Amino acid sequence: MNILVWNVKGMNKKERKQDVKDHIYKLKPSIIALVETKVRSSKARRVLKCIPQGWGHANNYACSNKGRIWLFWNLQILKSTIINLSSQHITIEAKNNGGIEIVSFSYMERIC
Repeated sequence: MNILVWNVKGMNKKERKQDVKDHIYKLKPSIIALVETKVRSSKARRVLKCIPQGWGHANNYACSNKGRIWLFWNLQILKSTIINLSSQHITIEAKNNGGIEIVSFSYMERIC
């Protein structure tokens, strides 16, 4: 299973969306975590256009107005259930043919 994790500032830019799309097709991950996206919920559809058809997704807009974390999984490989989410993490239970894996992605703000 390949996992793509990317601190992808600038998802509002056309070039960055194309970069994400290119990496998905090149690396063929099963799970994708995009953190620090800073995309407002009103523009979320633009992010979804970067992801191939047949993928599930979760984000943390319910806890953060900028949806800092986006998590995607290939539905042909994984069946996933969201366990928990907050402004700093998303935890899913991802089941594949080989068993169960818990996947959690966190974003921690730097406090200075």
